Amino acid sequence: MKILAELRRHQFGMDAKEVCYIWHTTGSGKTISSFKAAWLASRLPNVAKVIFLVDRIALTNQTVDEYKAYDPDSGENGKNGVVDETANKNVLRQRLKSKRSEIIVTFTQKVDGLVRRESFKKIDKHVVFIVDLQRFKLLQ
Repeated sequence: MKILAELRRHQFGMDAKEVCYIWHTTGSGKTISSFKAAWLASRLPNVAKVIFLVDRIALTNQTVDEYKAYDPDSGENGKNGVVDETANKNVLRQRLKSKRSEIIVTFTQKVDGLVRRESFKKIDKHVVFIVDLQRFKLLQ
């Protein structure tokens, strides 16, 4: 997978922030492809967290359910897997601070609200964002 090759070589803080872009059509396996990329990336030694970013809560819940179904580490009821959801901004902050390697599924408004807080401190970890652009409007 080219994404993983690029992430293995990526020098966080030195290289460009954008690593890769993939275009998928409807029904082509975006969810399984994004999960596999996120799951493998979360296991790289230079990646501390993977955040899968979507544009609304309903898509967050759907993605979490699908990701947990694909997660080989997930037990009954999605326990012990690598996929975590974020109930609110405080949970997101805790997940970002934790040492556990994981895939965090969240939505843009939650991340935006967290980083706009005066109390927000820069995350001193290498974080990979995988963004579902299907619903985002791209500005030209």
